[in-house]
Amino acid sequence: MAIDQLAARSAAVVGMSLGGLTTIHLAATRPDLVRRAVLVDVTPGSPSAAAHMTDQQRGAVALTRGPRSYASLTEMVDAAVRASPRRPVSAVRRGVVHNSRQLPDGTWAWRYDRHDASPAALGAAALWDDLTTVTMPTMLVTGGDSGFVTSADLAELTRRLPAIRIEQVPAAGHAVQSDQPVALAALIEEFVSQR
Repeated sequence: MAIDQLAARSAAVVGMSLGGLTTIHLAATRPDLVRRAVLVDVTPGSPSAAAHMTDQQRGAVALTRGPRSYASLTEMVDAAVRASPRRPVSAVRRGVVHNSRQLPDGTWAWRYDRHDASPAALGAAALWDDLTTVTMPTMLVTGGDSGFVTSADLAELTRRLPAIRIEQVPAAGHAVQSDQPVALAALIEEFVSQR
């Protein structure tokens, strides 16, 4: 399996949003593959928090529930720019180009599978129990302007994983890696280099 080959050699596993939920489960069930874990703006409570947000509060995440296709690439870029006010337009455009595809009818769609699952259907709440079993050094990095990690989630997280390191990046929304990439990279580099 690819994860057995790749993760076993990595210094850390970093997961953002849904990838962070996956990282929690991997850390709990395959600790041999995770030396250190970094969660970017997500806890098992984040899907429930997101369900109560407006599209504006969700930012670019709202695009996953937006139109299934767009008449043009320009229309798609414009939607992404509106949803990503902290990012340079050039960066948003580049991201859209790499994450979209033109359909046979000439319209444009995202290059990922959509899901309209409820928080319960995602099964994220069960990951709270997984956190209790995590033994490797773990860091949560939140966006200072994001609502995806609530204060109640932080309290539950530190109750279940008292040794977790929590960092907040100012002027970043949910997509910390897009809004403040240098700050996030510095945190990850420093965390991974610790012995």
